[in-house]
Amino acid sequence: MKFSGFLAGKIKTLPEDFIVKEKISLEVTPITPSKKLDDTYYLYELKKINWNTMDILIRIAKENNIPLREIQYGGKKDRYAITYQYITSKKMLTLPEAYKDKVELKLLGVTNTPMSTRSIIENEFTITIRSVQEKELDKFYQNVEFIKNSGFINYYDDQRFSSFKNDRGIPSFFLLTKDYEGFIKNYLTNTITTESKEAKDRKYEIEKNWGNWQKCFSISKTNLEKNIFKYIIEHPEKKNLFEECLNFLPTEEVRFMLSILQGYIWNHCVTNLITQNIQEENVVYFKTRVGNFAFLLKDEKLPFNEFPLIHHKIYEQKVYHPYFNQVLDYIRNNYLKNQDPIDLNINIKNQKLAIGFRKIKLIPKNFQILEVKNDDKYENRKMIRMQFSLHSGAYATMLLKRLLLRI
Repeated sequence: MKFSGFLAGKIKTLPEDFIVKEKISLEVTPITPSKKLDDTYYLYELKKINWNTMDILIRIAKENNIPLREIQYGGKKDRYAITYQYITSKKMLTLPEAYKDKVELKLLGVTNTPMSTRSIIENEFTITIRSVQEKELDKFYQNVEFIKNSGFINYYDDQRFSSFKNDRGIPSFFLLTKDYEGFIKNYLTNTITTESKEAKDRKYEIEKNWGNWQKCFSISKTNLEKNIFKYIIEHPEKKNLFEECLNFLPTEEVRFMLSILQGYIWNHCVTNLITQNIQEENVVYFKTRVGNFAFLLKDEKLPFNEFPLIHHKIYEQKVYHPYFNQVLDYIRNNYLKNQDPIDLNINIKNQKLAIGFRKIKLIPKNFQILEVKNDDKYENRKMIRMQFSLHSGAYATMLLKRLLLRI
């Protein structure tokens, strides 16, 4: 197994170094003074700087006294960036005054269809890589030509797996064997790097006192924590107690947790597919927070152009069985104490593992180097500004990993 590091380079040094713009398929009609029909939606362009999509949508919903579910969007955009995306709502929205220095909300008109992932045609990226060594530019240009002609492997990138921990994996692993207590415990106590020290300390105390429900309730701060522990205290003998606690989770969060599980399994399946079907000298591996993944060094033909997301009907497609079984066995052996059979028929708040395929290799659209010049932030280094488009769900940061591969 041959591993590769990366060429020198820094991304997201400044917000304007990473700009993302959605291109959508919705038809927009100007708002007329007379009326807005009941079955239409207001369409807004949401521009944000260094804001997480969900965090700002929660604040917009609160400002307008509506549930979050009444604001529709297509995708969660990078936090450390300048991003332009579209949202819809049946109610006219106003932006909280406190956030107007970093967020803009522009009313474009009305549309008959709410925003969703299906509304996004592609995302256009304008990215600046800084602190590039001049002596490595030739290798960089070689990688550019490879990506233009052969693409890159369409892995989900690390930002999707912020909840992953080496000793416990991701919370949704526990759903595979219907270990609902294991899921609730890990979901409530899992920490991420961007959380405050107060939140991390509170979650540590909840984990340390797990089983002492009165103590956990007294430690709790968020409504979710309080609701779950209150329900456990009031229904100690209830059958399927922890399964019923899942109903306290926001539907959007359930959907996201299931997609994290599918992304983790997809990544590992595709790396196994490459490893087992491509000659070793034509493969190089790189390390991520959730495992080692494979890139191709040549434009090799793979057995499949697409690979399915895992779902409850996947075993009807026998050709994929070996790859899924390898990954599920790895999860069971490394993270799951509950050795009950794996059951992919997961249904939480009517949310299931989505059925679909994901392209294995992607070639970016309209890839171009806009400029290469002396870096104004890092002395004796170069900065490279580029632009390209990817379809919805693809990670520009994964393209950048292949672009900066040192081979």
